[in-house]
Amino acid sequence: MTPPIAIARESPSSLSQWEQDQERARRRIAYLEEQAAAFTQAGKTVPAAASRRTARLVRYLWCLEDGSQLREDL
Repeated sequence: MTPPIAIARESPSSLSQWEQDQERARRRIAYLEEQAAAFTQAGKTVPAAASRRTARLVRYLWCLEDGSQLREDL
C-alpha cells in the first residue's frame, strides 16, 4: 500500500510511522479473525460476526483493501 501523498512528502520518520501503524492494523486484524474463529468454534455466532465485521472495517479504514466488498459484508 502506498502511503498518502501528505505522508510521503514529510520526513522519513513519518513514512516509518505510517508503516508501523499499518503493521499494527494487520496484527489487530489477525487477532480479530482468530477471535472470530474461536467464537465460531464455541458456537457463539453473534460475537464471531462482530469480530469479523470489525476486522473488515479496520482493514478498509487502514487502506489494506478496497471498499468494493465492504457494503455487501456489512
